[in-house]
Amino acid sequence: MFLQYEELKRDPIVQVKRLASSLEWSFNNEGEIDEVTWRCSLERHKDLEVNKDGERNYLAPETCECVDRLAGMKFEGSGLRLSGKN
Repeated sequence: MFLQYEELKRDPIVQVKRLASSLEWSFNNEGEIDEVTWRCSLERHKDLEVNKDGERNYLAPETCECVDRLAGMKFEGSGLRLSGKN
């Protein structure tokens, strides 16, 4: 199972349900789904102290290229679509 950022951003509740289903997990009520979705939301995480330092790239460009190449090889044929470089 693959989750894509765009899909999570567009409809997080549907994606949380999909993830739970793939893990054979069931929620007791809609409130639990809302709670999980809120706890994992970007809105909540952007305000955490650990995330207030700004975005940094800690990897050297050569390392990024190596990771991209390895990920491409590992996921080839899996159906995962990797978009261009950031």
